[in-house]
Amino acid sequence: PRVRVETVHQIDIDSTYALTGKKYLVDGQIEEVQYQPNWQQLAINYKTERRKPAYAIYDTQKEQLNWANKGAYRVAMLQKDITLVGFQDKQLLVDTEKGLPIRWVNKQEFAAIDDSITLQLGDRFARVDLQSGLTKWTRPGESRYEGWLADELDGDWMYVMANGLHGFNLNTGKGWHHRANTNYDATRGGKAVANGIMLGLNILSLAAGGPVFDDFLYWDRLRAHNIYAKPKTDGNQLYFADRKSISKLEKTTGEVLWETTVKEELGISDLKILSKNRLLLFGKGYRYVDYALDKDRQASLYLIDANDGTIIRNKILPRGEIITNHAVNDAFIYVLTSSKIYQFDKQLALLKTEQLPTIYGAPMRVVTWSSSNYDADLQTDIPDFPLTIRTMQGVVGLHPVTLEELWYQRLGTPIQEQPQILRQDRWQLPILLQDTDLRRSWIDESTETFWFAKARKIIGLDLIDNGGVVAEFEMDSDDFWYVGEGELLQYGRRDIRVLRLVGF
Repeated sequence: PRVRVETVHQIDIDSTYALTGKKYLVDGQIEEVQYQPNWQQLAINYKTERRKPAYAIYDTQKEQLNWANKGAYRVAMLQKDITLVGFQDKQLLVDTEKGLPIRWVNKQEFAAIDDSITLQLGDRFARVDLQSGLTKWTRPGESRYEGWLADELDGDWMYVMANGLHGFNLNTGKGWHHRANTNYDATRGGKAVANGIMLGLNILSLAAGGPVFDDFLYWDRLRAHNIYAKPKTDGNQLYFADRKSISKLEKTTGEVLWETTVKEELGISDLKILSKNRLLLFGKGYRYVDYALDKDRQASLYLIDANDGTIIRNKILPRGEIITNHAVNDAFIYVLTSSKIYQFDKQLALLKTEQLPTIYGAPMRVVTWSSSNYDADLQTDIPDFPLTIRTMQGVVGLHPVTLEELWYQRLGTPIQEQPQILRQDRWQLPILLQDTDLRRSWIDESTETFWFAKARKIIGLDLIDNGGVVAEFEMDSDDFWYVGEGELLQYGRRDIRVLRLVGF
């Protein structure tokens, strides 16, 4: 197609912010877009003016169309130089710049770690050079994957959640497998949704790809995917929690140094290293079922001695409470539920509990210590930040010590129209919808500003100065998301915009 490029430059006359970037107009109706800033390539699925399906790659650095083809194929970039073109069970690896075919591949799952390392997952694990087709090493794999973002990359070592925990060296393929508690009722309330290992590895740049790759996100709907917490490494040790226990292993040999059984079975869980001697394990009290959040066991917290696995203290929240999210700073542990905020000290002693007013809407997550990535470690180096909570209705800033309200801004985003409860045991808010909306809300730590979408506008709030509006820009639609590196991606029927918010 012919691609016309226009410059976008908006200035908020009431602030010191500008919205700048490029608009790419395509001769056709755009259906799907993938973009990652450090690759500077747009992968586009569209329909021609005669409504025939087509796909193309556009280079935003050279400002040129690399190539375009007709056909009902889905195009996605695996690496900067390698594009995957797929149709049903057929997949073709293509040179991103020239569009020339490299080789056909089976319907396999690829985990692209960076521009030089690609793993093939399945009954065999393998490290594959996509350009040459050569396999550097192969080792026994698994056909079953569990875990929500449950993987970890530590230098030359990769840890994959597949019927337990696999650890292997990326250069040699040598490693180990630690069996784990995987028995889980994956049918109660409907078939459980699985996302597989690929989401955690950002296959196809999912963090930047928008709602394009749902079938990659949920490639096996018969598996429960919330059995494990994401493993954490510390020096030569690795900590790993499954549904019933937490273990400490030597990270290169898999030797079990200790293993402790927890009282309450864990659905979705999270593991944090509080200090050299302390671990914190959350059992969030829910799981993912049918694209929604389903209540499970009682939410719980465990403070654990990292040296021998002793449970120092255990807190079980009241029945019906769900841990929506949590945050940790130098002084406190915060736990956010569907209606309350709990404040604990580092010894897990409860200091305060505050009921959140219903005008806020149901909390979605604590954003003060977060990034744009879903379920990222919620921490920051910025001192004296208010405890900022993203809810279904708006954003509220709380004093980090007293938990008193400092400011509140109502957002009015489309997500608020979703009813909070569908049935007594099922949350209505689907995880895909929640993730989509969260990717349209992010913090710019350099300017201490919270950005969000509202009624075809993008608005910035000053997190420190009473949550006041610092900038406001008109947008063509609410169909945009934050892709990282300070850039936004927006697309409509015939144009794509790559934008950046800058201060001047």
